[in-house]
Amino acid sequence: MNVAASAVDALLTELGTVFACFGPPQQHSGNRSYGVDASASALRRLGIALPAGTPEAMRLFVKTAGHGSDEGTLPHAVRARLLRRSARLLRHRHPVLPRCHGLLESLEGPLQLLDWREGTPLRVEATQRGTVADPAERLRTDERALARAMDGLLSVHAHLARHGWVAGDLYDGSLLVDATSGALTLVDVDLYRLGRHRNARR
Repeated sequence: MNVAASAVDALLTELGTVFACFGPPQQHSGNRSYGVDASASALRRLGIALPAGTPEAMRLFVKTAGHGSDEGTLPHAVRARLLRRSARLLRHRHPVLPRCHGLLESLEGPLQLLDWREGTPLRVEATQRGTVADPAERLRTDERALARAMDGLLSVHAHLARHGWVAGDLYDGSLLVDATSGALTLVDVDLYRLGRHRNARR
């Protein structure tokens, strides 16, 4: 974890150029996330250790806890705590998981730095279900794509289970689907937990 006494916007500027934003009201949790065209040298300046051979040009998905004033299904302090915990899970390497380069601490909480993955969220609006805009429609009609997606989903959870992680809040909004290959990316693991736990939500 790296500490920087800066606001989220200032750190995003240091990282590079923001090309996409995701947040309330579409993101019901209250998290705010960004697509950033960054550079390896910028990450190193901010204290992120990168392996030798890392390309200079990097496209990142930067997930934050949002602003303290952002309303969501979880309070800001809880969102920040879950981002720090899920960064531990994302140290595990698996094709379905985006690589996590680490955390930056801002005045507004952590920034989780993930590799950008191309894909379409599996969850779509009700009006798009069953249409060409629905990525699940391809999985329903393409057995090979469905088999690959299911193999990936089962494989990543078997891998995490071997390391003690228990899935939490796994739903269609947690998954991206590559339109060409049908490959999955698991993009939301904030509510996964290390070890057994009781689900107190009803």
